[in-house]
Amino acid sequence: MYDAASRFPLYIEVNLKAFAFLATALFAVAASVAHADTTDPKDIVLRVSSWGGKSTQTQIKYAGDIFTNKTGVKVQFIDGASIDHLTKVVAAHGHNVPYDVVLLDGDVRAQAIKAGVLEKLDLAKVPNARYAFDDSKNPQGYGPDFDFVSVILVYNADKFAQAGIPAPTSWKDLWNPRIADHIALPTLQNAAGRALLIETSRLNGGDEGNLDRAVAEVAKIHARSYWSTSQQAEQLIKSGDIWLTAIADGRAYALQDAYKPARAVRPKEGSIAFPSTADIVKGTPHPELAAQFVNEIYGALYQLGNAVDFYYGPTNRLLEPVIAADPVLAQKVIYTPQQAKTLYHPDWNKYWAAHERAQDLWNRTITSAK
Repeated sequence: MYDAASRFPLYIEVNLKAFAFLATALFAVAASVAHADTTDPKDIVLRVSSWGGKSTQTQIKYAGDIFTNKTGVKVQFIDGASIDHLTKVVAAHGHNVPYDVVLLDGDVRAQAIKAGVLEKLDLAKVPNARYAFDDSKNPQGYGPDFDFVSVILVYNADKFAQAGIPAPTSWKDLWNPRIADHIALPTLQNAAGRALLIETSRLNGGDEGNLDRAVAEVAKIHARSYWSTSQQAEQLIKSGDIWLTAIADGRAYALQDAYKPARAVRPKEGSIAFPSTADIVKGTPHPELAAQFVNEIYGALYQLGNAVDFYYGPTNRLLEPVIAADPVLAQKVIYTPQQAKTLYHPDWNKYWAAHERAQDLWNRTITSAK
C-alpha cells in the first residue's frame, strides 16, 4: 500500500528551497495573526461545519489542533451535508448562528453568497489566502477555494474481473446493463450527485441549466441504491454488493488505499469541479478567531496534509513544486492551474435556477420508483 506520509523526506530532499519559503511564510503568518476576544479562551468553542469521516479527521489534524494549540480555543466540528449546514445558517437570520465558520461545497457556497449569510474576505486577517491560485479566487470578494475537488468513479476491481466485465473508463459505463444491479448513485443532496447530473446533461448535449433529460437518463441506469453521504458510499463499496459509484476524487483514492479491491478512475471525458470553501458566518460572536481558523485552512500545512492524507489538490501555490516532487501523489491530485482548467467548472447559479425542477423530476421518476 502506498504510504504518502512516508514520502515527506523525499519532498524535503528534492525541494529544500520550496520548503524553506513555505516555512518562512507559515511562521510569519502565525506571528502576525492574533485573536481579539477578551473572553477566557478556555470558555470559547469555535463551531465549524464539516462533511464528516476523513474530511473532518484531516481538518482536526492539520487545522483544528494547531489552531487550539495557538489560541487555547477548542474547535467543535459539526458534520453533515453542505445543504443542511446552509439551511441552518439561513434559518438563523444572523442571530444565534449555529456555526462560526462554514466549510461548504463550492456549489452550495454560491447559494450562501446569494443568501447574504457570509462575510467577505479580509486579507489583513486571512493573509494565507494571498497564496491562492488566481483561478481559485472568488470574483465577488469572498475567500478562494481551498482545494481542487472533482467527481470520478470508484469500482470493485475483483467483482468486475470475476464477472468478466472490462474496468470502467468512461461515464457511459454507468449505463452498462451488466452491472445495473450493482451500482449505487449519489442523490442530489450530495455534491457528487449534482455533479453527476451535470455530467449526464453534458453527455447528452446539455449543460447545468437544462437538466430534464439528464434526470431521465440517470433513471435509465436503474441503480440498486442511492446514497446521500460519502460515508454511506464507502460502506456500500466495502459490502461487495455495490461494484461502482461516482464520488469525490479524494474519497475515491482514500477508499482505494483502505479497501484493496477498490480502484479509482478519472473518466476519459473529464470531470466536474466542485471545490471546497471556507467562510466566516455573519453574526458569529468570534469573528477574529473565525478568521484565524480560516487562515489555517488556507495555509500550506493544512493543504499539504489534505493532499497527502486525503488526495484533495491544494490551491496554495507554494505547494505546486512540493506535490510535483512526489510523482505518485501528483498522479492522484489536481494541484496546478493548468490541471484545474481541464475540469468543467459549472455556473452554479445557473444550476441552482434549474435545481428545484430537477429535484422534483428526480423524486417522481427515480425516488418514487425505488
